[in-house]
Amino acid sequence: IKSYSPELMVTPIFDGRQTSSDEKWAGEILKKMEEKLKRLHALVVGPGLGRNKTLVPLFDRILEVATAKNIVTVIDADGLWMLTQSLRLPEHRKGKIVLTPNVVEFQRLWEAFLGTEKLSDDPLEDTRRLSAKLGVIIAQKGKRDIISDGEDVVCCDERGAPRRPGGLGDVLSGVISTFVAWESIAQNRPASDNNDDEYKHDTNQASAQRSQMCVHGSSKGMGMDL
Repeated sequence: IKSYSPELMVTPIFDGRQTSSDEKWAGEILKKMEEKLKRLHALVVGPGLGRNKTLVPLFDRILEVATAKNIVTVIDADGLWMLTQSLRLPEHRKGKIVLTPNVVEFQRLWEAFLGTEKLSDDPLEDTRRLSAKLGVIIAQKGKRDIISDGEDVVCCDERGAPRRPGGLGDVLSGVISTFVAWESIAQNRPASDNNDDEYKHDTNQASAQRSQMCVHGSSKGMGMDL
């Protein structure tokens, strides 16, 4: 990866030749990840991860550790598949986990967590219901992006790219993580620093609402149309 894109900062952690069934190896991976998490304000899990079922317990543990450290985690691509295999989410996760499924991935999540309940003809209500069920923020990507924290629903119908290049959803995950990282930094600034004209921080606004605003801003900025 480093040779392909020299400007990237790459840290070798995962060796695809091993599996998390090797407890010693899994423990080493988690230890490395915990060290990296100390330096992060946001985390993206999923793009390029692969679909090795033996990694599911490690996936669960990374989510638990990140959530415990108040790091907002964006889950996309193979991370969403991992979630349908695990069917577990950390406690105290409200406002700390964002799922970014496309229409097909959303249907898989619905079937995994809501079972026989049928999707309605109202995608806004379906997104809200699944978000409420899981206790996370969901940004369902499509011609119109639908974003919900389980209570409120907002939509982004900005015109997207005229073509649909692969990896655009991965870029969105990165943009969302950047927005929530900025929000996290602002949230943790001393109160005296929040009185300037550049940033008026509302300390009374719920964490989930702030994260939802970050997701909506990311979607609007890119004009997804995925």
